[in-house]
Amino acid sequence: VVCGSKSYTYSQLTATTDATIWTWKWKGAAKGTASMLNLTSADLTSSGTLELVPSNTCGDGPAGTKGITVETPQLASVTLSASKTEFCLGEEITLTANPTNGGTAPVYTFYNVVGAADVQLNGTLTGNQLLTDEIVLPNVKVVMTSNSQCLINPLITDATSTIVPLKIVLSPAAKAAVVNPSVCEGQSLALTSTAGPSSSQTPIYQWYKDGVVIPGATATTYAGKELGDHKYSFTYNNKVCPEVTSNEVDTKVWEKPKLDFPSTWLGSDNRVVVKVNEENPEAKELSITAKNLVNDLPIYQWTGDGIVSPNAATTDVILKEEGIYSYKVEVITDIASGCKSELNFTLIGRVPLSIPNAFSPNGDGANDKWEIPGISTFENASVKVFNRWGNKVFEKYKGYNYDEAWDGDGLPVGTYYYIININAENIPPYTGAITITR
Repeated sequence: VVCGSKSYTYSQLTATTDATIWTWKWKGAAKGTASMLNLTSADLTSSGTLELVPSNTCGDGPAGTKGITVETPQLASVTLSASKTEFCLGEEITLTANPTNGGTAPVYTFYNVVGAADVQLNGTLTGNQLLTDEIVLPNVKVVMTSNSQCLINPLITDATSTIVPLKIVLSPAAKAAVVNPSVCEGQSLALTSTAGPSSSQTPIYQWYKDGVVIPGATATTYAGKELGDHKYSFTYNNKVCPEVTSNEVDTKVWEKPKLDFPSTWLGSDNRVVVKVNEENPEAKELSITAKNLVNDLPIYQWTGDGIVSPNAATTDVILKEEGIYSYKVEVITDIASGCKSELNFTLIGRVPLSIPNAFSPNGDGANDKWEIPGISTFENASVKVFNRWGNKVFEKYKGYNYDEAWDGDGLPVGTYYYIININAENIPPYTGAITITR
């Protein structure tokens, strides 16, 4: 193998023949009969066969031949490739130099590139690969020193690759947090994640409860609803660096208390009838039992008129006036999370039904309406009034109260007859006479 930019001299070897003339031929063309032949760059434009033909007066003898491969002179060059172009800081990767016209024993030097400065990664290598975990900057290059004998310019033996950009990912960290670690049954724990750095790939999140994988919980947040005390954490994988695990977050989902009310005072419609004695009020006992408590000291709160013990499991209620009253009872097991159960119910304060037999609608402000004590709490009661001939002169359907009491409608003085249907509690109709006076 020869370089097309140089000259080469070939010599005749001593031969035991009777030749008197030695003829050189290059690619079939005679080149002289001297004992030595000089082939110049003008001759070496392409590969061919060199012949040395012996001859004497008897003719030509068998020629000696030598095949010559002619290399075209060129510059030395090198490219660089990396086993990974994105990797975790401190991870080993392999850099490979790919030479052109490097000769038989090129030398390689690998660098981290920092602006105009280069940080050498290795000593002098005769191999074209470097396994290293010392890359801390995002660009690398390689310089090759060629020992090729066929360079365009023999004085230029170094070749530098183009810069190969790398993405170095720092080792990630992960932190789990929760907005409110204590919530009530039916609410969700708002668990959040903070993790990074990321890579060019989509990271993977996986949530755990008490160290066990939660199937399908692969978002950056998780809404925990499981009752009781639990520890939540997550793993983060940026698909480049090793997977990391977050801290554990302590949480509690409180179970709501289950309320039980004695049927002796609470009906199926959450309405309770309480007798009212305005002159000598009597107490009505209300009690509540809370089950499935998560602590031994729940907080009781009764709200409404006439409650005697608003913070006890059992309380008395005393109503001094006829009416329909709204109440609420709450059992709280955890103040911080607001975990409680509650019930709204109605107390109906009743006085004995008393039907007056006369009223005087004369505008003096006294007894101007036919007021019926005790009827206002019967919400479905109906009142009908007839004259002596059976003609209906007044009717109130579904409820009769003080504001809507009959004022006589300007009817003459006289006796009229009523039918009152309570429409509740199997009470039979009330009938009788009512007299209008002036």
